[in-house]
Parts: sequence; structure tokens; C-alpha cells
Amino acid sequence: MLYYLLRPLIRWFLRAWFRNIVIVGQENLELEGPIIYVSNHPNAALDPLLLATHQHPKLYYLAAAEWFGKGFKNYVFRDHFNMIPVGRPWLKLGQEVSNDEVFEQCYKALAKGKRIVIYPEGTSVTVAHVRELKTGAARIKSGGDAYLKKTKAHWQSVKVIPLGMNYYDPRKFQSDVVMHLGDPIDFSDIDETDEKARVRLMTERIREKMSKLVFHFDDQEFAQVSKDIYLIYGGHLRAQMNRTKNTAEIYLLQKEVLEAAYFFHQHKPEKLKAFTSKARALKQNLNKHKLDLRYMGGYRWPTLLLIRLILGLPFFLAGFALNILPFLTTKWAFETYMLPKFSFKYTAGKLNPSFLASMVFIIGMGVFMLWYLLLSTIVSAVTGLFWLIPILIVLGYGLGVYAARYARMFYNFIRMVRVINRRRRRPEAYQAILKQWDELIGELGQLRGEYEVK
Repeated sequence: MLYYLLRPLIRWFLRAWFRNIVIVGQENLELEGPIIYVSNHPNAALDPLLLATHQHPKLYYLAAAEWFGKGFKNYVFRDHFNMIPVGRPWLKLGQEVSNDEVFEQCYKALAKGKRIVIYPEGTSVTVAHVRELKTGAARIKSGGDAYLKKTKAHWQSVKVIPLGMNYYDPRKFQSDVVMHLGDPIDFSDIDETDEKARVRLMTERIREKMSKLVFHFDDQEFAQVSKDIYLIYGGHLRAQMNRTKNTAEIYLLQKEVLEAAYFFHQHKPEKLKAFTSKARALKQNLNKHKLDLRYMGGYRWPTLLLIRLILGLPFFLAGFALNILPFLTTKWAFETYMLPKFSFKYTAGKLNPSFLASMVFIIGMGVFMLWYLLLSTIVSAVTGLFWLIPILIVLGYGLGVYAARYARMFYNFIRMVRVINRRRRRPEAYQAILKQWDELIGELGQLRGEYEVK
């Protein structure tokens, strides 16, 4: 009951926290039958909340047993949020940890056509690539198939759906997130008879498929090249975003170019040397002239944006006035009571950096809910119009979201004006940078084309 009551409310606040929530592979959220979602885990509580609020059937989550506690907390986690406690043997050195009962619960849930979410990396760490996986997901898939067969369940097999969580800035308010779902993983060609060996191969397959759904690669040598591509090609795409492309298209196009570059990095590194050198020269010129590629794609004065800013100013001021107090209260509460509890190291049982955004979100959701309810109740009591309560709550929320987005529009407008002024004052330098940029875009397009026909 609590799950279904909170889900629309949390989704409401997630829409305020993120500027864009994009789902790629939506069709894989609508499949029928028993499913195991396997996902990377870069952003603590926000990862499961995003999936749960964009998936209609109830989800069951495997979660670290040490977070359950006892009493009411344990009851809520188990009975209302569908969380299944799992022991983590690598954290219990010298102690024997058995998850046989957990696996049995999973098998029974899958036999009923339920959906289970597993984070096979084992812990939440804010990195953009897929880390090494534990074997639990493969073992549950293998055991679940056997259980379905033994019990003659309606379903013949368990689907394993890979999921990549891609945060453009995992700790930043009003940033973008892309949830990329892949097709069910095919294990039919793995015919290893030894159970441990088969599970290991299945786990490697799961990691391979998950890695194709995230934006970055676990390769330190390639890290700088990927950042350069993100700057150069991403800037090119975002400059066109309001005219031709949405966030999902930008993500997929950038990912295709990154995959092509990574292929040549591994197999023909000499092809990237010239690109790397030119990219370094471009960044030096951008820094020298204080320019931003995102705002160099157009040549017209941003008249439409200016009109929107003028017309939207009253709504921004209203949203700012209505929401500044709960905003500052959330900031104060987090910095006073939660921030001192962070270790800023990834230590088991302690709050680590991957929980930063989650804690701010949870505290903020509670503070803003109380504020909207209190303010609307006072206004309704004074006027005697109690039917205004839900209207005022929705109005306060809507104006608050608009105020946040207006602030971003104003920031973008200032950046655009700065680029226009630089272009007028130093047209030769500006055109030289555009030429460098176009050459690099062309080289990336050529790499992508060669990769597609390889």
C-alpha cells in the first residue's frame, strides 16, 4: 500500500530534481513474465527510485542486509518497499554468509511472474562505467529457470534485462539522466556443464551487455579521449538540441561516436593520435578566449529566449518567493545534520559520496512537502476555502520547478551573449575556433563511418 501511495509522489519530485529523465529502450519495461533487471549502481537511492517510478508493475529489490536494521525500519523495507535483504560475504571476512533463503524467495517471486532488480556490482560507487560484477544475478537466473521447470510454472524461463544508468552530473540539481534498457540477454550459446564455470560465463555476458548501455568506458588511457569527444561532439549536438535533437538522440549519437573511438583506441591507436593533438589545441583556444562550444552553434541573437525571459520573469519571482525558504531549509538541514556523517570514502556501513544526491533529494522532498502543506493550509484557513489546498500545493510545486528552469535559461542566455560579444570583438579568432571544431567533428564522423563498416 505504502509503495503505491509514495510512487507517484516520488515521481513528482524526481521530475523536479532532474531537468530531463529519458528512457531509451522503453519497450523492455513492458515485457511480460518473470524478469531480472541488472543495473549499474552509481547514485545510491536515486537509481532504484528512478526505475520504480517509471515501471508500472511492482518491483522487488535485492538490497544489502546491513541497511535493514530491526523493528519498524525492517518491516517497512520488507513489507512495503519489497526489498529482499541479501548478505554480502566479501564484507563479512571470517564469517560464513548464506543467501540460500534469499535465492529461494527470488525463485518463488519469479515463478509468480514478478520482477526483481539486482545491482550486481554489490555496492554503489559514483563512476560512469560498469565495475566488476558479483555472480548473484547469474545464479538467480540459472536457479530460477530450474525452479520454473520443476514447479511447472506458467512461464518457461526468466528474462534478464540489462540497464545502464547514465547521469550527466550525478550530484547536480536540474541535470539530465538517461536510463538505457537493453534487450533480454541471450545465454543459449553457453553450454558449459560445470555450474560454477557456467555462472562465471553468464556473469561476464551480463557485464558485457551492461557496459554497452553506459556512456563511458573503464579504461584510464581512454578517459581523456572520451572527455575530449564529450566536449567536441557533445557540444556540437547540444548546440543543435533545441532545433533538431532531444536528449535521447544526443546520448545515442555521442555513444556511437565513443564506441567507434574506443574500437580504434584498442585496435588502431595511431588513428586517434592526430585527433588528440587537435583536440588539445582546440581546448587551449577555448580557454584563451573564454568560449563555450555549446553556445557556438548559432549565429543569431537569442531573441526568442530573451522574450521568454521577459514574459516569464513574474512567474520566476513568484516561484522564487514561494520556494526559497524550503530550499534554504533543506540546504541547512543537510549541511548541519547529514554532511558530517559522510566519510567521503567508500566504506561499508557508512555514508559514502554516492549517497550525497540521494540524501539531499530525500530531505528536500520531506521539507518541501511539509512547506506546501503548511502554506496551503494557512491560506485556506484564512480564506475559508479549503478546496484551495490541493490547488495551492500543485501551484507551489509548479512555480518552484519553473523558477529552477528559468534560472538555467538565464544562465544560458548570459553565456550566449558572451559568445556573441566575443565573436564580434575577435571575429578572426572565433572563426579559427569554428574551423578547428568542424575539422574535429569531421574526423569523428569519419571514425564512426569506418567503425560501422568494419
